[in-house]
Amino acid sequence: MPSTSPPSSRTHLEELQKETQKSGGVRFALFADDSTFFLRSCNVGHIIPRLQRTIDKLTQWFQFLRIEVNPEKSAAIYFDYSAKKRTQVVSTNTTTLRMFNAPIPWQYNYKYLGITLNKHLHFRNHIRLVRNLELPTISKYMKNASERFFSIAVNHPNTLISSAASYEAPPANHFIRRPWNVLTNPPDDFTAEVEILNNALKNLEK
Repeated sequence: MPSTSPPSSRTHLEELQKETQKSGGVRFALFADDSTFFLRSCNVGHIIPRLQRTIDKLTQWFQFLRIEVNPEKSAAIYFDYSAKKRTQVVSTNTTTLRMFNAPIPWQYNYKYLGITLNKHLHFRNHIRLVRNLELPTISKYMKNASERFFSIAVNHPNTLISSAASYEAPPANHFIRRPWNVLTNPPDDFTAEVEILNNALKNLEK
């Protein structure tokens, strides 16, 4: 499955796909500037000649349109569906695909469109790699946006906006309630002053 990254037009790739399907049944998937050619067969020996013919046609097309391609970014991977999971990438006598006379190495793991797959079409390695990554959450984005907003508001030329943005929160004991035995305990200073004021108002009314 050689993968290249040509900055090509979809029309030319569709024409290329029709030609490759007629010759060997090779198909391709295109996403942005990443293209992947793939073919299904029970034997890797049947796949390589048809893929190589497709690569040769692709290189001729690149040369005709004067498109520069870096073969080092290409890779080949053979997905094995057999019950016996082999650690070997391919057999030792397997032919190496080539592009512009440069070898396309066979890979056991390959990362495509952000997902790492192995030759058994599993993505355990991908999960292992991204499991410990710190993914940004909505709360983190909201916190960063709030900090940016208040940093702008504090330096705003309008004094009303800057004073509102620089407002300090009340002390930590602002919302502390009095104990549940408030009926038997003596009142605090503030409550005592309020009671004195209420008594004075009642005396004035009399």
